[in-house]
Amino acid sequence: MSSHAGSDFEEVETEPQPHTSAGQGAARIVVASHTDKPKIDLKLITIEPFDGTTKDGYLDPGAYDWLERLKLQINLAETLTERKWSEAVKCGVLASRLTSEAGTWHYRNSATLPKASFRDFANRFLENFHCKLPVQTIAVTLASMRKFPQETYATYAHRLSQIATGLNRCKANAYTEQQAQSTFFNHAYPRCRVDLEAKLDQEAEDATAELESAVELLTKLAKSDGKMSSNK
Repeated sequence: MSSHAGSDFEEVETEPQPHTSAGQGAARIVVASHTDKPKIDLKLITIEPFDGTTKDGYLDPGAYDWLERLKLQINLAETLTERKWSEAVKCGVLASRLTSEAGTWHYRNSATLPKASFRDFANRFLENFHCKLPVQTIAVTLASMRKFPQETYATYAHRLSQIATGLNRCKANAYTEQQAQSTFFNHAYPRCRVDLEAKLDQEAEDATAELESAVELLTKLAKSDGKMSSNK
């Protein structure tokens, strides 16, 4: 197959037709190459499939966090290929990454799930997999959530941040991040709580950055990343 330089068409070789002499070779037909369609390379989507199960220490499957990561990969793929992906394609990419329990949900609801609006499909996805517990229960559970011995401070902070999204229907905002930060201050390393509170702002507008700063500061104060040795 060859293509015209600077053209949106491709030449496709066909078998010789009855009126074509043997010496003339194959006939050539110029057909549209559909270059108006986006180039889709799913190799650029490397995120692990979403199975819909809830891991130990969490209150929900982490749909919001997973979806945000998927969106970033789609945006990166569009940038690298210099092509905007259609809404239908993005819906297909999301659907293709659902497996196990989440895959079953998609299969059973595929007839009614949006296929031409990625936002609508994503909202249905979040609606189904967000934490179903009452907000008060989530708040109490979050406030008492301790760090696992094998967790680093960074991993613990991320888990708290993800749990806190349950206070806002699975979506992170300044309030949810502040609640995660409060728990981090209290339980990450109680001996350093006063130092953390003195040097950081628990009501900072950019609560995400402040939580990251808390992890960095505690790592320095504790002279450790927080992960305990398995032989202890």
